[in-house]
Amino acid sequence: MRARSTLIAGLALILAVTPSAEAQFGKITKKAQEAITKDAKPGCAPKFDDVVLELKEDALTRVVAGIRASHGLKGRGGMTPQEMMRRSAKASDERNALLEGRSNDLERYQESTNRHASCMNEALDRAREERSARLSQVITSSGVSDPQLIQDILRLTTKQQERLAAGDTAGARQAEAEMARRIGGDPQADTAKAIATCGRAPAKPAWLARADSLNEESNRLLAEARMLEQRADTLGAGTAGLGAQQFAVAEERVEAYVLSDGKPATVWCYSDVERTALGARMNELKELLD
Repeated sequence: MRARSTLIAGLALILAVTPSAEAQFGKITKKAQEAITKDAKPGCAPKFDDVVLELKEDALTRVVAGIRASHGLKGRGGMTPQEMMRRSAKASDERNALLEGRSNDLERYQESTNRHASCMNEALDRAREERSARLSQVITSSGVSDPQLIQDILRLTTKQQERLAAGDTAGARQAEAEMARRIGGDPQADTAKAIATCGRAPAKPAWLARADSLNEESNRLLAEARMLEQRADTLGAGTAGLGAQQFAVAEERVEAYVLSDGKPATVWCYSDVERTALGARMNELKELLD
């Protein structure tokens, strides 16, 4: 399994689907981030506090247990967050490749769909205006002679307004269609008439349909990876018996040491006690973080 730092770096490859790795994962707070990015000098003396813990043998054992638990958490299809990220990036790259060089084709398609949508809206608006005029005529001519019709119209009008207020567009359309039928209208006939005037909507090109599908897949995988990573962080910290910041920094320090074969370049300082504890478990940790 890749290191946590690899996962964070991988977020930067997902185009502009999400804001930033730090914003999405919130893995390391400002204080911990400052500790991670501080300048380090060869032979520097580490400073331990309530966030940066010394990885003595007992503390390291707890941190390793947390890492093992968090890395063992898998989502749909047995995928880890890292695998989801890789697949998300791959889908995004494939989408970009499909769209490359097709800006003119895309513009023409969008223009044609916009023209068709505008034509349909105008035709359906005219049909609604005709129904509204017919409704006024029905109410005026019916008067008190058909109180049930008046009650039905009031009920359906109220229902339509309530559905719109609730953001239920489908429910509002259903109420509108029911009211149209109540006064002798036929919404389906109105739609058929509009289609006869405007024609069918332009068919989406296969390459664009595939690009849209890949975009949805990339976004879905990224969202799933984020949620799974958050669960893994919580599980890891709980297993280690540490706070979220403590575990995030401890995990980062373990990975930095192990993945550099005990020679981290600039990020962290390690005490002799830590180097001994980490060195004794190097093979185990490399297998865990692979």
